[in-house]
Amino acid sequence: MKRFLLPTLLVSAAFCLASCGAASSPRATAKRFYKAIAEGDSSRALECANIGEEDAELYCAIMEKAHSSVEEKGGISKIEVSELPSAQESAEEDPQRTVVFVRIDYSDGSWQEEYCDMVSVDGKWRVNADFDSK
Repeated sequence: MKRFLLPTLLVSAAFCLASCGAASSPRATAKRFYKAIAEGDSSRALECANIGEEDAELYCAIMEKAHSSVEEKGGISKIEVSELPSAQESAEEDPQRTVVFVRIDYSDGSWQEEYCDMVSVDGKWRVNADFDSK
């Protein structure tokens, strides 16, 4: 039994680190964030977010409401994330920040578009959900 515990823990740790990890890009992180919310996985969504500890509980409640909304629409059929043409210019001003454009298509035929503020924290891109930094 002990022989299998260590490899299992190592594989689990690798998946956790890879979920929003080192090889992140703003587009990939934003997509993982929205997918986690759609799946009702607020802990995975929080891994992709830059949020203060004091706001985490509030943000989890917001994500639960968003998940319920996604469920009412039959789930997500597609998530498209693109960088804005102005992202290159803003990257020159502040390489730690960018904005991506997200289009979410729902299974019921409806869709939603929004801009997602992204920030690089310790070399990893995160959705900037910190209420105090906006």
